[in-house]
Amino acid sequence: MLDTVRQLHMQVFRIGSDLFVQRGELGLAVDQQSVQAELQQATRLLEQIVSAESSGISDEQRDALKALWPAYERKVADAAALDLHEQDFEWDFNLTYTEQLRELDALLEGIATSLSSTPEQQLLYQQAVRIQYMAARYTARAYIGALHTLDQDGYFDRDLNLLADDMDQALQQLSQAGVSSEQLKPVSQRWRYIRGRYQDYQVNLAPMVVAKQTRTIVDNLLELARSLSG
Repeated sequence: MLDTVRQLHMQVFRIGSDLFVQRGELGLAVDQQSVQAELQQATRLLEQIVSAESSGISDEQRDALKALWPAYERKVADAAALDLHEQDFEWDFNLTYTEQLRELDALLEGIATSLSSTPEQQLLYQQAVRIQYMAARYTARAYIGALHTLDQDGYFDRDLNLLADDMDQALQQLSQAGVSSEQLKPVSQRWRYIRGRYQDYQVNLAPMVVAKQTRTIVDNLLELARSLSG
């Protein structure tokens, strides 16, 4: 169940990144159907979570997921369906969408950390989610304007260059915990390639590079996390 929860958690942020690329590249790199397919996949994951018995998830958490999802799903579907040449996002999109992401993130993080796993596995899953979130923040800034983060503690509101520092530390922690450099190589190589984009992310933006490399990094982190469960 942990894998399903973290997959959904990551997917929420991947959808955001794809939505912003769709808007910014006028559908040439990511089209409406691609965003809708990602959203449908996320909805299937959600259904697996809320319908599973003896999963370690409380009834309160299930009810919260079922309550939050329809508005989020509608927001994404409506935004993806806009005419890219004629229609802009609604004026308060960044604010309302960010708040939906914040609520889903807090809920899914709480569920995931309550489920049984090794520290290394939990860290791998956590970093897969967080680097995908970084890509969503980065592509939003490049294409539609910054998401509405707040001046408060917690990774959701941390500056992107500080989140990049966190990723550096997580890779170091994993290495110290016994995850081999060979296992981490597909992640660390690509991370080094885009790491500098987060150091001065307000100029010389390269959203397509970040989005593409992040997808591969995340998939490798998830695969590695799954391999540790056996």
